[in-house]
Amino acid sequence: MTVITRLGYCEKCFKEGRPKIGQNFIVFGKTANTFKGLISEKSNRRGCVPHVYKLKFITRKNVVYYKRICCMDNCGASVGIENNKKFIYFNETQWVHEATSLSNWKELVKFRDEAFVI
Repeated sequence: MTVITRLGYCEKCFKEGRPKIGQNFIVFGKTANTFKGLISEKSNRRGCVPHVYKLKFITRKNVVYYKRICCMDNCGASVGIENNKKFIYFNETQWVHEATSLSNWKELVKFRDEAFVI
């Protein structure tokens, strides 16, 4: 299954003024092939925050079905420390299920916004 982290727009984060300096968020590390929690070091465009995209399946007509979720703490994800151990998890009810063309999906996978940093 393809899993990627990409920039996305989140209405809830926009209303909350995210991303904010010092806020926790989750990313999927391609090299380590695992999720990890990070802390934002700077603010950026309000509402433009990391999202995880997970490929579900592709139809014979080249329609891609996937799900995505906001990676910001207190939105689609939670990051914290409990009993001296770091934990990260996604709120399973917050996943958004969507579809796009195969060509759009391929472009999303290839796209990297190197200038966007939080």
